[in-house]
Amino acid sequence: GSLTDKVSQYVAADTYTQLTVDGKPYRVTPLEYADPIKWFNNQSKGIGEYIKVDMVTGNAELVDLKTPMKYSDSEYFNRDIKRHLRIKYPTKIFKTPSFEVDDEGNPFYVATVYQKQFGLGVPRPSSVIILDATNGETKEYSLDEVPE
Repeated sequence: GSLTDKVSQYVAADTYTQLTVDGKPYRVTPLEYADPIKWFNNQSKGIGEYIKVDMVTGNAELVDLKTPMKYSDSEYFNRDIKRHLRIKYPTKIFKTPSFEVDDEGNPFYVATVYQKQFGLGVPRPSSVIILDATNGETKEYSLDEVPE
């Protein structure tokens, strides 16, 4: 893909997630709406690309999605991923979800759920919630059944 037709509408997110796709190390980041006006004008069609950087060569690629992302960090209201997760899982403790893609390039967010320890202990991971960035569907997995 090319950024020339996206440059005024979207920006690259500040955070990159390192992962392995097809056996190669990459960093991925979603595009974000450039500002609230751009969100208002584009939110009905969603975000149709993400950026994938090959960690060996340094080459960056704008990857087109079959189905645009409707849930992201740059969404407002109930399509904001943190708000969406908080509404669906009001009693769970989790930090900022990370953006990831599977081997087919499908986008999702992963939120590690933590369980408080008695006293001053550090919270320990107890499960993982995976949010499909295209439709907002979520599923919680125990740590021993998380898909790879």
